[in-house]
Amino acid sequence: NVKVKDVGYPRAGYEERLLAQFAAKSSEVDFFTEWAATEEFADREVLVPMDGSVDPNIKISDELRKKIYPSLVKMFTYPQFPMPGRSPKLYMMPINSSDAMVYIYREDLIKDAGFAGPPKSWDDRIKYGQKLTRDINGDSVIDIYGDVYQGSKKVMVGKELVESFVNALWTSGGEFLDVKGMPAFNSEAGVKALQYLSDLKNKHKTVPPGIMTYTFADVRDLLASGKVAMGENWVGYWKWMDSDPASQVRGKVMITPIPYLTKPGGYTHAGGLGIPLAAKNRKEAWEYIKFMMMESSQTLVHLSLLDITAIPSVAKSAEVQAFFSPRDRRAMRIYDTIAQHATPLPLYRGSSKVLRVLGDQVERALEQQAKPNEALDA
Repeated sequence: NVKVKDVGYPRAGYEERLLAQFAAKSSEVDFFTEWAATEEFADREVLVPMDGSVDPNIKISDELRKKIYPSLVKMFTYPQFPMPGRSPKLYMMPINSSDAMVYIYREDLIKDAGFAGPPKSWDDRIKYGQKLTRDINGDSVIDIYGDVYQGSKKVMVGKELVESFVNALWTSGGEFLDVKGMPAFNSEAGVKALQYLSDLKNKHKTVPPGIMTYTFADVRDLLASGKVAMGENWVGYWKWMDSDPASQVRGKVMITPIPYLTKPGGYTHAGGLGIPLAAKNRKEAWEYIKFMMMESSQTLVHLSLLDITAIPSVAKSAEVQAFFSPRDRRAMRIYDTIAQHATPLPLYRGSSKVLRVLGDQVERALEQQAKPNEALDA
């Protein structure tokens, strides 16, 4: 019996608007969903932590915590490295696991090209991308590119471009930070990862020339229109392009782990629900969050396959398995493996600022305005 009204903030400037409201103790918002700037909300202590320390009624149960993918609990916990006077607390509730990055590929084109299955390694990705990049009608214009990734800084403070970098970083065995919380991405593995992304764009030319403007949605549209054969994206977009009548590749695309150099890996984030300290209706907000985490609610979230449940046992339940087609069940088995290896970006004081600067430097390297080692050192 809780009525929910969406205040309808536009995505552009969303975090900044909420931060300003929460800092000013505005009570306009009782709860909110967020993917990008958890550190900036948590560090300012404008949210109600979900451990009962501020409001004893708002406390995640041990039972629920154990059910959620551990990487998602970690993702919304702050701080993740020692800070004087601050102990780690969960500031938002993970309500889905939809954003472990997957590699979407055209099954028909892979087969027609003579490959036995999807690419697994970096070398495979290059080889497949070269063979699948084609000028079909002989007019010297590429009709289908073999590969694509997100190169834009337009959305989420440049995070999309950074996500592409960390996908390469983690699949090369590199680390974002060391055990003390100091930068570790400007390592041999980091340089190798950034060179690899640059080579896909500038040397092998298996990705479209406009890649530095591409958001998740642009990559989705390129894959769904048949203009790109493979690429990194969100699993919900796979479901849409594999089943929606508007998609040109319906029934032709499948997911696989992002091709790796040394080990499987990749970036993940998710939707989380948080409650500002100034909320007028904390009790109702918490009731709504608990409602969203009920297994019945998570089942409904998962059955769409546009938002994947945050609770792996829900995905594996007999009810869900019976509802899905064999094709969907196959994809979800693959996704579960991907989600187990996926890693969120660490949260620490200033992490959002680091992402903005890192995005600028990765862009410089991909535009060949700096060498990869110079960009990462900068």
